[in-house]
Amino acid sequence: MKKPSRIAAIAQWPQCALTHILARILPRILACMLICLLTGILAGLLPGMPACIPAFPLTMAQAAEPAKYVHIVVALCDNKNQGIVPVPAKIGNGFDPDANLYWGAMYGVRTFFKKQPEWHLDNLVKDKNALPDKVLERAVFTHKNQRVIIVADAYQGDAMYTAIEDFYASASGSGIKNLEAVAQWPHLASKEGGGPEAAPELTVFVGHNGLMDFIFSFSRPEPPKSTATQGKRQAAVLACQSRSYFAKPLALTGATPILLTNGNMAPEAYSVHALITAWLAGKKGPALKEEVAAAYHKYQKCGLKAARNLFSTPE
Repeated sequence: MKKPSRIAAIAQWPQCALTHILARILPRILACMLICLLTGILAGLLPGMPACIPAFPLTMAQAAEPAKYVHIVVALCDNKNQGIVPVPAKIGNGFDPDANLYWGAMYGVRTFFKKQPEWHLDNLVKDKNALPDKVLERAVFTHKNQRVIIVADAYQGDAMYTAIEDFYASASGSGIKNLEAVAQWPHLASKEGGGPEAAPELTVFVGHNGLMDFIFSFSRPEPPKSTATQGKRQAAVLACQSRSYFAKPLALTGATPILLTNGNMAPEAYSVHALITAWLAGKKGPALKEEVAAAYHKYQKCGLKAARNLFSTPE
């Protein structure tokens, strides 16, 4: 039998190599697809498990736990309706969430968290009928490897009083308003400590310190509807001089203030992100403040010592 020429043999190498690679890899690809399919089906059948598989899958123990809620109340920056040093008109329009300094701009809550690898934007609600009064947008983020849900609300710039009122109500354990509008996934389903009437374990206010502009009347709230977060509720206020203005009313809510400020600041999302990250890691007091101060100095270049002095935590 005549042997194939050297040229013909060489021409067959790519085909042989491809066949060899497919023979070894294809079964593995099919196996992975089958595992993903079965996991997806299982996730949809088991209560408390997400119907979609997160980038960093939850353990069975994590999936069985009630969801932990964080509520971020953002008072949109507004040159016309707030007693602030004016910022450029585009980012200081309190009725334009997409460009606003504290929401859609580079370091706004919606934009900044959307870019963080550990958070996933599950839903962006713009339908006025599905939102609380004076809220222009609601962004819902879920953590990719923990059962933690952030509900961030963007309040129109002329609704500072309402934003502060809702912040205190949320910190009091009254629950997040209109949460049923985002509770459409199995991992947001009603459960003790989770669901449409869930009270957040952490409530954060972001924006101008409106209490500098008006007198706020706050009375001791009624007992919360759910006891799931009793003794767990915590709050933070990222606004200028918040310790002097927000601390006493917060004492009436039953929430523990974990971060306030001693001076003027830029309440942008890198500080909020550092706060929540440290809080989820179980840090508190000086350790939590150090994380937030480091993030603030990183972006503001104000010096770490100055950043440490800016923030205040319980002794």
